[in-house]
Amino acid sequence: MSTPSLPVRKPLPVRGPANPALLGPSAEELAADQPSVETLRRVRHALRALPEPD
Repeated sequence: MSTPSLPVRKPLPVRGPANPALLGPSAEELAADQPSVETLRRVRHALRALPEPD
């Protein structure tokens, strides 16, 4: 009794180097886009200084 052969898969297509634009921003780029704590404090202070809406 012979064992059945496994199906043969087609090889995956060979691609060139990954396009960085498709990978999204790096951790450094994400960190650079984050506002500093000081900026957030100034914004919070400025928003609290606005008059309350009627």
